[in-house]
Amino acid sequence: PDYEPVVDCVLDLDYRFGCINSSGALTWQAGTTCVNSKLKLVKVGIVVQSSSRRDIQSPATITLFEDLGTTLQVTINLTNEQRFYKWRKVEQTITLKNLE
Repeated sequence: PDYEPVVDCVLDLDYRFGCINSSGALTWQAGTTCVNSKLKLVKVGIVVQSSSRRDIQSPATITLFEDLGTTLQVTINLTNEQRFYKWRKVEQTITLKNLE
């Protein structure tokens, strides 16, 4: 098998899309189709390995997009081996300014 250390350290990468309607209300969704709204935001979530193997296991799940509600959350289930590593989740919201 090919060894790709950068890719091996990324456990998950996911996106959520923010649509703003004519009255300024923001709606988050998993897809890019904004019915009667404009796509204005992208929220990127990534889970990366932040430690080498340890003797202590971490929790069995990691959740991305917790602030968007249960229907848009992404729950990552860790294997028993993955739980011996420390994982860091990073979420960033990007404003799409060029979509006017």
